[in-house]
This record gives sequence, C-alpha cells and structure tokens, in this order.
Amino acid sequence: MPQRIFIHHHGALGDLLLSLPAINGVRKPDDLIHLAGRFDIVEFLKKTGYIHEGRDADSAFFLPLFMEESVHPLDEFLHGFDRIILFSADRSSPLARNLLRVDPRTEIILTLPPDGSRMHVSDFRTHQIGSAGLQGPHTNTALPGLTIPAFSRRDAEEMLAREGFDFTSPLVAVHPGSGGRRKCWPLENYFALIETLLTKHGPFFLIFSGPAEGAEIRRKVEAFVSGKKMMLHVCDKDLITVAALLSLSTVYVGNDSGISHLAAAVNGNVIVLFGPTDPVLWRPLGDRVQVISSASHDASVSSISTKEVYEGIAPFLSPRREVAPDVGIKGR
Repeated sequence: MPQRIFIHHHGALGDLLLSLPAINGVRKPDDLIHLAGRFDIVEFLKKTGYIHEGRDADSAFFLPLFMEESVHPLDEFLHGFDRIILFSADRSSPLARNLLRVDPRTEIILTLPPDGSRMHVSDFRTHQIGSAGLQGPHTNTALPGLTIPAFSRRDAEEMLAREGFDFTSPLVAVHPGSGGRRKCWPLENYFALIETLLTKHGPFFLIFSGPAEGAEIRRKVEAFVSGKKMMLHVCDKDLITVAALLSLSTVYVGNDSGISHLAAAVNGNVIVLFGPTDPVLWRPLGDRVQVISSASHDASVSSISTKEVYEGIAPFLSPRREVAPDVGIKGR
C-alpha cells in the first residue's frame, strides 16, 4: 500500500541532489512525498514530478520544530504521515528531538561522513538505509534522472530560438559562480576560455548567473555578453528554466556549485572545477562528470589553467568550419 512520507531536508540545491539516491532507497514508486525544504528547490522538484507536495522549511509553519518547547500545533499535520525522515548533521538538534517526540519512529539520515572519511557524501547517506531503523532497499549511488516537463523544454527551445540559436551548433553552458567565493575560478579565466572556444569551435554559449553571484559578477557577465552574437546571459531564472536549458546543452562547465549538480542530473556531460573542497566527497554524481581540481585541496581553484579546462571541453565540440574568402565576381 502506498505510504505518505514526510521528508525534512534543509540543504542547498547541490546538497539535496546528493540525497536523492537515499530518498529513492526509502520510497516506493507509488509513495507520496511531502518535502520540507528550501522554497525554490521544493517548487522545482514538484514541477519535475519527483515530489508530490512540499512546503518552505523556512516558513512560520515549521518554526515550532526548531524550538525547545512542545510543538502540539504541528502534531496533527505530522501524524498524517506514515513515515518521517530527517536529513540532518545533528541527531540531537531541537528539530530532531521534536520530530522524535511526535513520532518515535522518525528516521534520521546523517548528512556528513565522520572526519577523515573518504566516502562520498551520497554513498554515506545511502548506506544508512537498512540500518539505524531505516527500512528500504539498498541502492547503487546514482543520481536519479529528473524529468523536465515538456512545456518547460519547449519554453527553453523558444528562448534559444529568439536569441538566434539554430540548433545545429554546439551549445555550451557556463556557470562561473558558486555559493562560496573560494570555490570560484576567476571570472577572467572563464571569459578567456569562452573566447578561445568561440574562435576554435564556434558554439553558442549560455552563461548563467543568479543571486549567489552578486550584482558585481552579474554586471561583468552582462558587459562581456553585450553586443556579442552566439551568447545569452541567463540571469535570475527559476530552477526549472535553468534545468531545461541545461538539458539541451552539449556540455557544461562550472565551479563546485548546486547548478553543476543540477547539470549532472539533467544532462551528464559536465566538467566541474574544484579547489578547496574535496571532489572525493562532493563531486556531482554521474558517469559523464569530469572533475578538474587544483593541485591540492588547500590550493586555490585559480591554479587550474585555462588550457586544462579547454582540453576537457574540446572533445565535445567540432572544429569551427572555415568560410572560404570572397575572391571576387566571376566574369569580371
């Protein structure tokens, strides 16, 4: 019989995407999933059909869960679920204690491996299924494909057509930002990479930016794109639009960010640049994800050369066709 499952996961986009294999391990195809998470992620996963219901975990509705006092106003809501699953770094937080008070069977999946572990965080979460009270099949850690609705894909195609994309050239997606500044390859390197790719291969570029990049980065990207053909600055779009555009791309390149994890979920040809974070633990999931990292985890991501990144992307692209020069009008 299908179950109603309440899942509380307050992680950012990349963090939540790394939890999808574990969620797949505790759900059956007909189960109804209600997710309490970040608003934009909840809305995105509803549009893809991955979850059925959801609420913003930061809303006042859930505020009592974070208090030490009892949470009787929420009891009736939570008692409407067959299972409660919490993704958390802390088993003893007020949130965990309150959920356990409402339902002692609440299942807690720890999100961070112990210090010194070399296990990928997604493996760590998935391997907790079947232990510590969690019931569900063990699964191989692989990111479940997210379905882009047909109307979202059509809207993305129409957006590209309006900007002059002819659907015969390669489409290169670039996200030069991240939630952490130390994770970001220098913006000037991205611009140099794009210029080189444009000269040698002639693709169309999608350059993504959002609130995490800040106004200064967005202004620089807009100035770089301004007046150029074969480029579109995709700024502050919702996640379903971003995902639809990424799904149409030939190859993606970006920093260690949620958008890189999203690109891996909807496309696969992904190149991710790592600096201070450890790709053994945090790399996006997927067989076609290529990691380019700095010499050591303490080194700056800026130590990665533009040539190295170019060589990672070039195999996905054909050499640019040369146009024969005009040699004059025959008969003159």
